[in-house]
Amino acid sequence: MNPQSRIDIEPNGAGLVPPAPPWMPAGHPLDDGPLRALLDSAHEAFVSMDAEGHVLVWNRMASETFGWSEQEARGRQLGDLIVPERYREAHEAGLRRLAATGEGRIVNRRIEIEGLHRDGHELPVELTISPMQTHAGVVFNAFLRDISDRREAKAGARRLAALVEGSEDAIVASDLDGTLTDWNPGAQRLYGYSAEEALGMSVSMLWPSGEGEEVEQLLAAFRADRRIPSYEARHQRKDGSSVDVSVSLSAVRDGSRSVIGVAAFIRDITERVEADRTLQEARKRFETTFEEAPTGIGLVDPQGRWLSANSSLCRLVGRDVADLLITDFQSITHPDDRSADLAQMEATLAGSTAGYEMEKRFIRPDGSVVWAQLNRSLVRDDHGAPLYFITQLMDISERKEAEEELQRYGDHLTELARLDPLTGLRNFRDLHAMLDTETARSRRYDAHWSVVLLDVDGFREINASGGQATGDRV
Repeated sequence: MNPQSRIDIEPNGAGLVPPAPPWMPAGHPLDDGPLRALLDSAHEAFVSMDAEGHVLVWNRMASETFGWSEQEARGRQLGDLIVPERYREAHEAGLRRLAATGEGRIVNRRIEIEGLHRDGHELPVELTISPMQTHAGVVFNAFLRDISDRREAKAGARRLAALVEGSEDAIVASDLDGTLTDWNPGAQRLYGYSAEEALGMSVSMLWPSGEGEEVEQLLAAFRADRRIPSYEARHQRKDGSSVDVSVSLSAVRDGSRSVIGVAAFIRDITERVEADRTLQEARKRFETTFEEAPTGIGLVDPQGRWLSANSSLCRLVGRDVADLLITDFQSITHPDDRSADLAQMEATLAGSTAGYEMEKRFIRPDGSVVWAQLNRSLVRDDHGAPLYFITQLMDISERKEAEEELQRYGDHLTELARLDPLTGLRNFRDLHAMLDTETARSRRYDAHWSVVLLDVDGFREINASGGQATGDRV
């Protein structure tokens, strides 16, 4: 086998690469010591090739960019080394046209193309090719720069621009003097100014009149490279109306990291502010109603500890809020009512009922007892876990006293109705009541019974002969 026709197969999969030919020209002018040192110190890849595309010079940065050493690259077809396979036919056609006419579409122009690395991955490069006449003929010198970072930066810039343009929030920027330099569609929707109207104007136009000092303070902070935390403010629209906004500011820096401007991300929070205002008003109304309600109202946790109480409840149980918050409702409940209350509370926690009501007694610090009508309902979270009881207490002590007094009076009247007013002895009404009771009992148990009447004081004869009135006088 002719050794000059041998083909090397590279293990990296880059393709079939011929060895350096024996006719490789020597004494390339750019291989001279000082010039070569200059090329190797360059930050761009430099490749020189003859009219047929054979590599003549391959500097250090070319090795770093494409992965081939100078010894591997010299004498080989440039297209086999760094041109992706899909472009090689066009590359070879261009070389032939260049050799035949001395003209080419890419000669003495700066273009961007895809290059091929030794490991098979492609990378974007910026290419400039210039012809040069040497004693051995025309050679073509190419400077190539890896522009992967630049392309990625451009792609990132496009993505950022798309985000800015598509953002629902206002995104604006100004220089350190406050002159607006950027204005996205979100800013136009929020403030009503078009980009043509806003750009070049002072950012202070977004603040209500008389608040320019705040703008200057913000700009001064960025000129001093101080960070400004996010804040909320009220800005002014083109039509003069106000809008509540949340503002996040960020420094815009140049390549040396110096602050050259301010970027602002602004969100309309009018609905949230209005909702907060409505909530605060509702909370204030609730607190006022809670505190001034004539009925005792309090919150009790599932263990029975007091969480809060209004003035009416405190007056009812004779304790202030601070005393209640360190105790539980069981501690101030009358012992005779405690078990019934706890049973109802446990049933509510178990889900048997949403709440309950009962009459119960509380013991005040001075030992006195107060009756109350208790209404208690349980509040649960979104998952059904118990949070707290809403407890309402109404003082019913006077009603209870009246009921007890009425009961005593009724018992007294009943007793009087069954006694003879003259003798204080049981009368016929009481006798008939006892007869009715015993009759009912005998029927229930199917038993016989008897009644015996005795005249123990002889009044029967007096009443029989003289009448009841005579008997009463006697």
